[in-house]
Amino acid sequence: MVEFFHEGGPMMFLGVLVFLGVLAVVALQFALAGRKNLVPFIVGGIALQLLVGGLATILGFSATFGALAMVDPSMRASLMAAGIAESLNNMGLALGLAIAGTILGMIAAFRRANTKTGRA
Repeated sequence: MVEFFHEGGPMMFLGVLVFLGVLAVVALQFALAGRKNLVPFIVGGIALQLLVGGLATILGFSATFGALAMVDPSMRASLMAAGIAESLNNMGLALGLAIAGTILGMIAAFRRANTKTGRA
């Protein structure tokens, strides 16, 4: 797991921070505001997570292809492989965290559908 984060670069930490921030917002909305309908917050968090992962992937690809012009042709294949691995690690993390958020959203929606009160 440490190697996964090391290969993914600094944008991996942004992805984790976004996920933790969304969890904090959902928890605060539930605990302090007493909201029962958390699905919009969770869906927004999933979208934000995927967008951050996509941005990190695009920035990784851009940096990789920008660096290819400055290296010896014999090094290009290994540099491209490392850059693509970094970029895909970011998207893999974003997708994994979006799956976790989707599971949380399904649980929240199920709990909301099974509450006795009609509105929250």
